[in-house]
Amino acid sequence: MPPCFSLLAFRRNNPSRDHAKPSSSFYLWLFSVFTALFYLAGVSVADAAADGPDTWDVVNVRSPDVLNVHVEASARSKVIASIPADARGLRNLGCTGTPTFAQWLEMTAAERARSGRARWCRISYAGLEGWVAGRFLREASRELIFGAWTVVCRDRPCVVEQTGLGGKRQTKLRIEPAAADNATITLFNKRLPRQGVLSIHMDGKLVSSGPIAPLTSADGRHLKMTPDDITAGLLRNMRQHRTMVLSFPGETAGVEFHLEHLDEALKSATDPAR
Repeated sequence: MPPCFSLLAFRRNNPSRDHAKPSSSFYLWLFSVFTALFYLAGVSVADAAADGPDTWDVVNVRSPDVLNVHVEASARSKVIASIPADARGLRNLGCTGTPTFAQWLEMTAAERARSGRARWCRISYAGLEGWVAGRFLREASRELIFGAWTVVCRDRPCVVEQTGLGGKRQTKLRIEPAAADNATITLFNKRLPRQGVLSIHMDGKLVSSGPIAPLTSADGRHLKMTPDDITAGLLRNMRQHRTMVLSFPGETAGVEFHLEHLDEALKSATDPAR
């Protein structure tokens, strides 16, 4: 990525930096420098601004829906493939409808948001190439792997995630670190029950069980344990064991999670240098 575009990307992703704005003459000077550099390189400012990040993640698509890939940058063009709702690492081959640097400087926040929704991006994924609507893309998250755990830093704070094994449906566990060695622990599953008992086994022994109703969301897609003494105790137990199996109505055989390297993952997630 050209150094000058890196500066543009930084300004786009850090609007809070605009609190103390330099004078308009500074922007005109900066824009003239950009224009000259891209002209010498044989690239237009509009084309350079369309480059964006190296890779994208799919967002705003809920499974079982998929993201359609079109032959052209239009919703009316032929659909040639589809991409899963949770796909990551789509290679960015360039986008249309991106404003020039000068246009972007003059836009309000609402105008910038509308510009993003109108964008189409050419991508490469799993051996296929085509166009997708830019409103369903987000710059790929930074991830680190620790055993079965993934540290995901799309936004702050970073979170620690793992997809369970052995369940009838995909079940994901997410830990969002909080103060005093506590955390918010969320379990995602498309069909969580609103009644029944959640049982937690670690290394083959029952360590906790209780009603699931107070934890389950209204749409039945996740349950959440907020930071309190019970959650802190569960987190301590997780750090001291190798495996954890969660069982609840609909998953009576249990969903298994591997707990090794949890301390390393949590430490990485809370590292201010990330």
